[in-house]
Amino acid sequence: MERRQSFFIRSKVVQLSLLDVCLGLGLKVVGDKIELHKTADDTHIMTLFETNNVNVKMIFYEIMKFDNDGYVEDFSRLYILLKLSDYLLPNKMGIVHSGLFSALDDLGQLNRFNWGIVVYEYLVHSLCSTLMSIRNESNPSNIHIVGCVYLLQIL
Repeated sequence: MERRQSFFIRSKVVQLSLLDVCLGLGLKVVGDKIELHKTADDTHIMTLFETNNVNVKMIFYEIMKFDNDGYVEDFSRLYILLKLSDYLLPNKMGIVHSGLFSALDDLGQLNRFNWGIVVYEYLVHSLCSTLMSIRNESNPSNIHIVGCVYLLQIL
């Protein structure tokens, strides 16, 4: 699938390229790559949480308890982190990728990252893993695809 930039659905070939992701979601094609599994212990946004294992519910809770006297940049960081983790790079456990914390430390530098490639590679990796799982099981009862599956509706 990855080399052909396509996959099969009921004998029909569906194209999925990096350009499709970037145009479909309006993400950049160029820029620095984000390491999703990079350790983020020393980032500012991690100080808002009591643990290093942050999930989407925890972010939502922090946003809901934010008051008008709070630091606006922290609210912005939390909101962007929620959208990245819940829409573009979700997983079935709702765990936030630690590399996103580093990317959000300096909001002025968000545009330097290649968001398209990270969303594309995450979704393609999930589709490939799911295919391998289906091939290894004779009758899979559950299939989990992580990543921005909304993108598949756009195609």
